[in-house]
Amino acid sequence: MRGINNRDDSFQNRLRYFLAENGDFHVYKLKRIKNNVIRLDDGNKQWVLKGYKNENIVKQLWSFFQHVQNLSYITSFHPFLNGERWLMDENDGKLWCLTPWVEGKSLSFKEEKNRDFAVRTLTTFHRDVQGIVVPTYRKPITFSKKMEKRLRQFIKTKALFHDYGYLDLYEQIVKHSHVILEQMEQLNWHRLESIARKKRYWIHGDCASHNFIVQNHNVFMIDFDLLSPSPYEYEWIQLAQRFMDEPTASVYTLLRYQIFQRLLERNRYFYYGILFPNDLIREWMYAIKNKKRRIGPTIQKFDEKWQSRMEFVAEVNSMI
Repeated sequence: MRGINNRDDSFQNRLRYFLAENGDFHVYKLKRIKNNVIRLDDGNKQWVLKGYKNENIVKQLWSFFQHVQNLSYITSFHPFLNGERWLMDENDGKLWCLTPWVEGKSLSFKEEKNRDFAVRTLTTFHRDVQGIVVPTYRKPITFSKKMEKRLRQFIKTKALFHDYGYLDLYEQIVKHSHVILEQMEQLNWHRLESIARKKRYWIHGDCASHNFIVQNHNVFMIDFDLLSPSPYEYEWIQLAQRFMDEPTASVYTLLRYQIFQRLLERNRYFYYGILFPNDLIREWMYAIKNKKRRIGPTIQKFDEKWQSRMEFVAEVNSMI
């Protein structure tokens, strides 16, 4: 069989045949959500089919999910009807895994109650899965090194800022980021990660609002692709920046929560982590890769978010 190509006109028929032949799984309806993610209906239940290139990630996730079968809010992999845990497309090496579809509504961090849901769910998740032992295959990279790499990627886009008359914005971001990185380098990130691995902490790794699904007042977590044994600080840094991305957010949006209060007061890893504009740079890099987006409006929106972020930084520094 040729590799499964979502852009192929015969994609649906070939996928149906592939699933039936290799997984004894018969599809009634299917709909592509995005590249390598497909929603399936077998006539009785709905599923998500997802393709992976890295077998080690799949193995780690399967091992982890076997430890959390009693945690109903975690959406785990499910074997195919013939018992196979994943199906490999031998033509392109892609591994296809099955997860139950969770019907419901994604959280929106614009709403306070949804931010409450996210904080409570992540706190519960961290507590419930601490101590789980599974093989890990990802080579650990410290947070500070990841931020250095992110900044190097951003620096390569200088020409776009020059061409659209936003060179001053570019220079502000680079200067601020370098200052924060210099402070980060004074911290012992290797020790922080070593403690997390020794205590067997686990983080979800992608706490975007769409990875929390509300169903009848219950919250489910989906998409564990970035699961890793890492310090909790990394998770809370990301969630804090997700909250701060909302137009009406301020430092008081974070201070409603004891976890953020404690981290801001006592934890320099968290403090410098939220001051580094990782989320804004990531969003910018994603936007410019989208050929359908016009650079002018994108860079203008980026400028507005940057000014808002600088107000947040000033608020934080005035309180610390």
